Amino acid sequence: MRGFGGQGGVSFDIFGNFGKRQFHERGDDLVASVDLDFMESVHGCKKSISYRALLTCSNCSGTGARPGTKPEKCSPCRGTGQQMMSSGFMNVISTCSRCGGTGEVVKDPCTTCKGRGLKPESTTVEVDIPAGVESGLQLQIRNRGHAGPSSAPRGNLILQLNVKESETFKRIGNNVHVDVDISLSQACLGGVARVPSLYGDVELKEHNLAIE
Repeated sequence: MRGFGGQGGVSFDIFGNFGKRQFHERGDDLVASVDLDFMESVHGCKKSISYRALLTCSNCSGTGARPGTKPEKCSPCRGTGQQMMSSGFMNVISTCSRCGGTGEVVKDPCTTCKGRGLKPESTTVEVDIPAGVESGLQLQIRNRGHAGPSSAPRGNLILQLNVKESETFKRIGNNVHVDVDISLSQACLGGVARVPSLYGDVELKEHNLAIE
């Protein structure tokens, strides 16, 4: 039970109002894992994400019924998608167990989706990964998850980012650290050392290397 009057939940109607539901549940969210190289996470990149999602069946246009036929009105709830029982002075309204709240039942199911109205298909989406992301971060792509029933909107695609460690750099919070080997004479007298950075090598000279 999700709550009072919520999707798929139970509501209490003390005034006896009982009619067809006016909402459509959206499709389920879908989670996909995305691997990034360290430099891709630093500068941002574009990724092509391929995954499988439940999409509207093209054979029956999502009705779940064999082409040429239509779903029929559910008899137990009379097409309302809800059932009502009296409990004292209250009317207890719950989702119809026969049709699952759709108000319709499929007597002659589509052979492609077996009456579900949805079928798994491979799909691809181009995603812009912003600069500065780190492992564990999630990106939400709206309306790219599983399709919803009937005319309901699709769910969302949740991207779980996994950033590979770099052999050169180490990220600590918002800072990036790098280790550079220098000679004893450079450390004592100063000199020039080539240091890798996120935007190419840079040179550190003289007092930058001297021991204080």
